[in-house]
Amino acid sequence: MQIKSFRLKTIFSLVLSVVLISIVSFYFYNKALEKRIYETTLKNSEKYLQLLQQQMLFTIGENGGKIIYPILQRMEQNEDILLVALFDGDGKLVYPRKTIQTDSYTLDFTDTTFDNKGIGFSKISRDDYQAIRSVIRVDNAPICQECHETTQKTLGYLVMDFSLRGLKNNLALTKMFSTTFTVMLIVSIALTIGLLHYRYVKRSLKKFVTTMQRVEQGELGERVEIPETEELGKLARSFNHMLERLQTIQEELTRYHRKELLEAQRLASIGEMAASLAHELKNPITGIANAIEVVTDDIYDAEKKAILNEIHRQVDRVNRTLNDLLTYSRPIKLSPKSSNINELIETIIYSLKNHLSGKDIHISATLDKDIPDFLFDPEQMERALSNIGLNAIQAIDSYGEIEFQTQYDRVQELVSIKIIDSGKGIEESYRHQIFKPFFTTKHQGTGLGLTITADIISRHGGEIHVENRPEGGCIFTITLPVKCYKGIPDEKIESSYH
Repeated sequence: MQIKSFRLKTIFSLVLSVVLISIVSFYFYNKALEKRIYETTLKNSEKYLQLLQQQMLFTIGENGGKIIYPILQRMEQNEDILLVALFDGDGKLVYPRKTIQTDSYTLDFTDTTFDNKGIGFSKISRDDYQAIRSVIRVDNAPICQECHETTQKTLGYLVMDFSLRGLKNNLALTKMFSTTFTVMLIVSIALTIGLLHYRYVKRSLKKFVTTMQRVEQGELGERVEIPETEELGKLARSFNHMLERLQTIQEELTRYHRKELLEAQRLASIGEMAASLAHELKNPITGIANAIEVVTDDIYDAEKKAILNEIHRQVDRVNRTLNDLLTYSRPIKLSPKSSNINELIETIIYSLKNHLSGKDIHISATLDKDIPDFLFDPEQMERALSNIGLNAIQAIDSYGEIEFQTQYDRVQELVSIKIIDSGKGIEESYRHQIFKPFFTTKHQGTGLGLTITADIISRHGGEIHVENRPEGGCIFTITLPVKCYKGIPDEKIESSYH
């Protein structure tokens, strides 16, 4: 099971660390304590046995053991002594007279290692019998040879088993204390961490969450109370600083949007007035153009006829400007049908060659023959691509090149159209403004051609962008979706061009 709470993770990690450290520490402590108690027991037993050994030298053979036996009997009454047995030099049991059960331990002394004082120790460890066995070897000293034969090297052995019950009880008590101490330490650590976490972390984070929820609802004036802890205090100060910045930005955006709204309303009013004015002027201008054509046919004076032709040309320019203004003021309605984009481009190239105005411009096409027919409005698409082509012709002074390229992306199902020219290019400061209404760098024109072009591309669900070529000129790139075209409603149109 994965622990997700930070507090539980912290408590669990510390408790685990404390448990491991306590187990290891108390393990080695118990081992050291057991060794210390065992060594102390051996040392005390050795002193006790030395006194008993000296007593035995003088009493082991006197009066048939009437002196030594009472001593041994009193020793048997001590609860810390589990066994007292006396053997002669040949290993024959002398005391006690009754048979000793030897299935739990051996009374063989052949492997016992004695020190220079004739005392040897060994440890007996069984489930039902825990003891330190001490064996006193009574040697035939010169003082003993008055009663014993000199050929007898060892007079006897005294075997005593000292109980390790006290040692085990002490160790059990130590273990119980260790366990109790560890549990109390774990509980106190868990409680302390829990209280500290609630006091300095959880309560502060709860305030953070409450403030964030209010900020999410738009109350940017809210601020987080600075906690006492240094880390959370830094976080709170940073968060409050961020809120101040957001509040400042929101106020600036509100002012900007209010200004933009007023500007949009003003432009909308101007647009409606301009559209109405263009509509009112279009009919008289058309009449003037027709009248000039009639008058021109009846005049044979070359000088006057040139003047009338110039007037007619300027009237046509005014008429085209009025048409652009009327087109921009009314939403473009698409009539899509399955068409071939390559065939449309070839038609546009043929038309553009009639607008070169004496310039030496080579117009070519590199077309991807694998592009399938797809839905688009041929009339509006021709208008959009022709606008770009005419701008390219105007950007070339005397001679140059214009190339149309098409490419089909089968994976994304997109058609890419590139229009490349070798003209002057676009100043970098103007590049992001050329699609805005009424923006133009030319002495003639309304600045609506590229705006209408971008609008047509966007209504087809496509994108358009422009970039300068390192060698001069610029590249207009248009991407159009091949499938799933359903048109874009006027109220949702968002021109994606840059």
